[in-house]
Amino acid sequence: MGWLIKLVSKWQSKGKLAQYERDELISIAFIEARSLLRDKYDPSKSTVTTFLSRFLYSRVHYWVMVQIGGYRKTPNGWVSVQNYDQPSAIVDPPPLKDREDLDGIIELIHTDLKSAAIRLSEGASLTDVVSEDRGVFAEWLDGAEYQDEEELAQMLRSEIRRILNERRSQADV
Repeated sequence: MGWLIKLVSKWQSKGKLAQYERDELISIAFIEARSLLRDKYDPSKSTVTTFLSRFLYSRVHYWVMVQIGGYRKTPNGWVSVQNYDQPSAIVDPPPLKDREDLDGIIELIHTDLKSAAIRLSEGASLTDVVSEDRGVFAEWLDGAEYQDEEELAQMLRSEIRRILNERRSQADV
């Protein structure tokens, strides 16, 4: 824990995330470090401190920008949420042709949402997915990455829109 506090202090002394409270950044860094170590860390490739020094800042920065700053990451950079989801900017996606299209889209979904998307495609309800995930994450995060059905639905809509827009732009090239 002491090393993590020093790391956050080092970021702030270099001017990174300086506008945010140190204690809040330490809390976020602890949660993200635990997630990274549980899901991504391979002890045969590096030490814990080397691994976290390399990957933790980007996770904390993303979390702060999205949750506190009110931004979304787009292919064109960070965009304020107020400017991002304007109804005029939302285009209905083309209908899916078959299960193969759906599986292809699920494969491109961010890893944090992929499990939920797979369960939903297999017929689970939003309520079931949220309550199952809340049980898995309750021991250390006091709930899942998403707190309720509406938040999960919004995250999945945003992710699907991102994937379909990428496919559309690739088709236009």
